[in-house]
Order: sequence, then C-alpha cells, then structure tokens
Amino acid sequence: MNGCLDQINRETISGWIFGDLKNLKVEIDGQEYCPLDIEKITRKDVLGVYPNTIVSGFSFKTPPLIVNDGRLHAISLKIN
Repeated sequence: MNGCLDQINRETISGWIFGDLKNLKVEIDGQEYCPLDIEKITRKDVLGVYPNTIVSGFSFKTPPLIVNDGRLHAISLKIN
C-alpha cells in the first residue's frame, strides 16, 4: 500500500493513500506525529487517475513547531 503527500503549507498537510485512513501514521523528522487529527476528504482528482480503487484523501493541521523554525524537515507517511 502506498500514497503521497502532495500539499504542505503553513496551515495543512494533505495527500492520499490507497486503502483506509485508519492505517495511516505520519512521521516528522523520524518521530510519529501525535495526535493525528485527520480529516477525510474526497479526492476526485486521485479517483480519476485510479478508478475502481479504494483511495482515501486526508488533511491535517501542520504542527506549529515546524512552521516557523527555519529548518528543513522530513515528513513521511507510514501505512500499516
């Protein structure tokens, strides 16, 4: 199973995964980001590319600690 982070800004981080969001974890700089308050969103753009596939779009608030610290951060999806 895989997915993609496709929008990262000061307010939100969003993307999509194949499958169900309950299996999604996000790591920032190698540490799991908790609590992860995910909003499920409809991603018609992704569904158009992968028809007949379960695709879950998501969005969550960008952690305040990484917004203004002037450093480069590694953000990754982990899917069970």
